[in-house]
Amino acid sequence: MLTVPFLIGGAAADSIISGTWLAGLTGVLLLYISRPPLALLMKRKMIDGGFGPDAAGLWLNFLVPAALGTGVFVWLMIAEGLTQLLWAGACGLSLFMVHGYLVLKRRERSQMAELVGVAMLTLTAPLAVCLGTGEFIARLPLALWFLCALYFGGSVFYVKLRLRSTGRAGRQLSRSEKLHRARGLIAYLLVTSVSLIAIGVAGLIPALAIAAFLPVIIWDAVRVFAIDNSLRIRTEGFIQMGLSLAFLVIMVAAF
Repeated sequence: MLTVPFLIGGAAADSIISGTWLAGLTGVLLLYISRPPLALLMKRKMIDGGFGPDAAGLWLNFLVPAALGTGVFVWLMIAEGLTQLLWAGACGLSLFMVHGYLVLKRRERSQMAELVGVAMLTLTAPLAVCLGTGEFIARLPLALWFLCALYFGGSVFYVKLRLRSTGRAGRQLSRSEKLHRARGLIAYLLVTSVSLIAIGVAGLIPALAIAAFLPVIIWDAVRVFAIDNSLRIRTEGFIQMGLSLAFLVIMVAAF
């Protein structure tokens, strides 16, 4: 969810593997690894009233990469004149604050929190475009952000379905039970399909970009009816990785 959009954005802006792109990737990874220590500190504060005996180390693990990552983007804005990175920073900070609020409310596993997290991670798509073109508030970067968030947002509903259907050995689910458990995923598939058709007909995205969603839409649709009681984490992980790589390849070809 972090690197696939960044690769798509870099390829679309024809800046992949450039010095600016690599610097941006470094900044993104630094900011990404700074979040877990902060989230842990905030949760401890809410639950226990304190940060714990290892608080100094956790604060260090948050502050150092956060400062370095921010410094990378400040340097890019000054040295490369990429002032529209400020828009990316404003969007990222806003989403980070909303997600942090949900974490403090112990709702980090809710669909809302996970969708906000997806939007925050896939922000790397327009960020990568901005690194190559200098534009963030434009059709290409915002379209890529929308498409990547739409694609990876489906995993939230798919995982919820798999978890709801696990551990019920000895009894096969009826078709109506499968449809009921998969209602969130079904709604996502319908919204995604209608959205892609609408923006495709409007000429806002290449037709090939719609095809990038077909593998995951077909897989999810099949799994609605073929869902079983078992959950093979490793197998599911490789399947989702394969689907994401297919999305990456087709999106790069489209843009």
